[in-house]
Amino acid sequence: MKKKYFLSMMLSFLVVLGFITPICASSKEVKTDITQFRILNWTKKEASAVYETNIFYLSMDWDASAHGADLHEGDYFDITLPDQMIFPTDSSHTDFHLYANDGKTIIGNAHVTPYTSGGGKVRVTFTDYVNDRYNVKGNIYLAAHFDTKEIKVGEENTFEITVNGKVSSKTIKITGPTELKNEVLCKWGSKDKDPTRANWSMRINHSKRTLDDATLTDTLGDSGETYIKDSFKLYEVEFNAKGGIVSRKTVSTENKLSFSEDCSSFTLHLGKMEGTSYYLTYKSTYTPSTLLQNKATLKSEKGIWVHKAGYRSSDAGGNGDGDLTNKIKIIKVDADNGETRLKDATFVIKNVKTGKTYELTTDEDGEAISQKLVSGEYTIEETKAPTGYIKNDKVLTVNLNDGSAVIKTITNEAIKTSVKVTKKWNGEKKDSVTVNLLADGEKVKSVTLNEENKWTYTFDDIPEYKDGKKIEYTVEEEPVEGYTTEISGNQEEGYVITNTENFENGNENGPNAETGNNTVEVTTANETNKKAIHGKVSQSVAETGDHTEILFIEMLFIVSAGMLLFIYRKTKN
Repeated sequence: MKKKYFLSMMLSFLVVLGFITPICASSKEVKTDITQFRILNWTKKEASAVYETNIFYLSMDWDASAHGADLHEGDYFDITLPDQMIFPTDSSHTDFHLYANDGKTIIGNAHVTPYTSGGGKVRVTFTDYVNDRYNVKGNIYLAAHFDTKEIKVGEENTFEITVNGKVSSKTIKITGPTELKNEVLCKWGSKDKDPTRANWSMRINHSKRTLDDATLTDTLGDSGETYIKDSFKLYEVEFNAKGGIVSRKTVSTENKLSFSEDCSSFTLHLGKMEGTSYYLTYKSTYTPSTLLQNKATLKSEKGIWVHKAGYRSSDAGGNGDGDLTNKIKIIKVDADNGETRLKDATFVIKNVKTGKTYELTTDEDGEAISQKLVSGEYTIEETKAPTGYIKNDKVLTVNLNDGSAVIKTITNEAIKTSVKVTKKWNGEKKDSVTVNLLADGEKVKSVTLNEENKWTYTFDDIPEYKDGKKIEYTVEEEPVEGYTTEISGNQEEGYVITNTENFENGNENGPNAETGNNTVEVTTANETNKKAIHGKVSQSVAETGDHTEILFIEMLFIVSAGMLLFIYRKTKN
């Protein structure tokens, strides 16, 4: 019984080991070449010289394409770093991602192991991004500063990195302090223990000039950062020829230091300086990884001196990319603007030989990638266009070879529309007016209407949709002095803009918009209400109060009736 139990346990162990072993064996160190090794200054521009105490960057272009498509998640490469350099130990510098070209997908993870004696090692471990990709390459950069005991100031120094036993080197000059000549003002920024703050230092009047009514101002501009009021410390100092401090004593800033309302600038009144030198330190708020620039100005009756300085916290990062293998990638873009990617376009990919089909739909980035396919001839046919676009009916035929990929950029024409606008005047016409076309409330086009274009214009060839939603087009007119503007109509039938002249006599309607004739008012003698008749004069006969004509008619009627009665009786007799 015990023997059977033992055999069962051993069999289970071997089964588990059989699963674990391939997983462990799948991760491997990959052959990688460093194609370019550079040293950058603190603004990440290539440097020909670096000051001995400055922060700088190592930039290394790496290439793992020698493995073709045989890279897998968990594969890695190591870089041995120069011994003469000190590397940061905080987490933002020791662990970071390498991103693909889209800036979102992680291609690899880097871990830096700094050595206390200087130098260190960085390991880059690939993610599943590299699976089924070839030509994988990229860049990695690290912040560092020199171990001043291991360098030669004022000379060329050579630094080496090693990958897979292959050494890459870079030679650069390291500079140090020199004797200052006629320096009146100097300023620089440095790192604070708190990553959300920056330290600032200022050397004032190293040349020991006599300055009357000296005032120092400093501003952070529109950066949104502010000064830390209780961080200011002022010292009266003795500098050596290279700007180093030989001795110092604290000077109170009370009644000398003032700040702007938003605390983005300050003023320090130094008064009369008879060969006095000062050293000023203070702090400001800071947004990590941004470049914070400011400007100091020293004014006196003897002149004005300005010094601009900047600070950027160090960081580490990298990028990479690779081409797909045995896959078809479709990139869908706007025909008029190749930078506009289109989502929700549907395609059918068909293997010509087998007839097997695959359906793909473009994502938010306008891309669609097939699964791994067998080599052969394929057709690519669009079956559904993105909303607001005309379907591209062209069927593409491509050949997919083992170890390679097919990438096709396919365009769509946007569905276009037009908007008509007509101008009408109710009053004297101006020479011209400006009409703006608004797309969802934003001005996109303008036109000048005048007699030459018969006061009408059609905005043609404008997109009907944006981001899958129908655009609402409206119009507006630039203000016309002395006129009231009324806009009627709609996007489909066109807009009519009517301008009505504002009359000072109180007649708000003005001349008739259709006929252009003036309105003339005529009032009878006893009439109290005005009658406005367009295009003609309304005339009324004046009433006088004389009824003679009416009495004459009545008498004539009575006489005629009497005569008729007389004739009737005579005839009867």
